[in-house]
Amino acid sequence: MNEKKGWIDYVIYVIWAFFGGTGIYELFQSFSKGLIYLLGLIAIIVVFYEIKTPKLAYLGILVVVLGNLFGEIYFGFFYHIAIYDKILHLFSPIAACTFFYFMLKNKVKDKKMLILLSVALLLSWELIWEIWEFTSDHLFGTMAQGVFIYVKNSTGGMQLKQVMDPLTDTIYDMLSNLIGALVWAAGALFFTRNKKKIKKLQK
Repeated sequence: MNEKKGWIDYVIYVIWAFFGGTGIYELFQSFSKGLIYLLGLIAIIVVFYEIKTPKLAYLGILVVVLGNLFGEIYFGFFYHIAIYDKILHLFSPIAACTFFYFMLKNKVKDKKMLILLSVALLLSWELIWEIWEFTSDHLFGTMAQGVFIYVKNSTGGMQLKQVMDPLTDTIYDMLSNLIGALVWAAGALFFTRNKKKIKKLQK
């Protein structure tokens, strides 16, 4: 029997369509970037159907993805708000750790170990991502590391200015992820310890 679809399902479908449309558009602007977006879309769809993550948690992951999309392409938040990237790094662990938690829930029965493993996977992913940004900048000439924002020049025009060097940017990214992951871990530990009490209060 098919599960009845609710509003969250339709929001997810709309985000998929938006993400796919962006990927197709980017193919004509930057083929490699568009290809990455489309492959990313395939990955998040596979995750939705293959890993039984609560839909609200999955929606949280999509919100983080949209945050990157808006920051890079549509509104350019990355280039106008110096701390925008740090805000994403601070909140993304909440969605990512929740995803890892439910992905491994049936395989790891010890809740403390499950929470610890979820945090470890998130921090490992962050490390891999920062290495990728370093590699991309040096091989392809991108500006993934460092913070660049638009400022007015002497003629009144706008130009990109580096306001944070690559090393400092990387350290703050990893620190923001660590703080977000620790906040999530504290919340998850509190919830698992007080699950029965919380259920009683909800009745």
